Amino acid sequence: MKRVQKMMAMGMLATSVVALSGCTLTLPQLSQHADQPTITVTQEEQEKYMNFAGDITGQVLSLTAAFLQIASDFVQDPQNIEAFTDAVSGTLTAFSEGVSTAIDQQRTMEVPPELEGVHKELNATLTDYEEGIADVQEGLETGNVFKITAGVLKIQQAQGDMEALQGQLGL
Repeated sequence: MKRVQKMMAMGMLATSVVALSGCTLTLPQLSQHADQPTITVTQEEQEKYMNFAGDITGQVLSLTAAFLQIASDFVQDPQNIEAFTDAVSGTLTAFSEGVSTAIDQQRTMEVPPELEGVHKELNATLTDYEEGIADVQEGLETGNVFKITAGVLKIQQAQGDMEALQGQLGL
């Protein structure tokens, strides 16, 4: 019975991952953000923020690609639940470390007054990523499907928030 519950939990995680991938693989178009105000800063300041946001987006897309590969492997070999859990956990650990590094980098950046609001939103979004990752990791450790799903949803929301920030910065 426990084996069936574990398989169901992993299947729900794979479904959540596929839902997450649909959100994160779609990059925002500038026209989608036409109604949002664009912030004006110097070219150098804008490049710093564009590079930073680009790095974070790249990390999220890498995580999504890794998730999809792991989910694909699991579908081909559903008997190997332990390897699936280990692979997902390792991917989340690497992503968590990347987000933590980005937060540290953000704290050391000089923030022009025009970007103070965006900077705060970026910090909140990165915190949402951290919380989502922590929820997924805890869910994997305890076998709590609801915690895993909640974490995936937080990561999805953070991705949407990051895309909105990119639009504000004209990325």
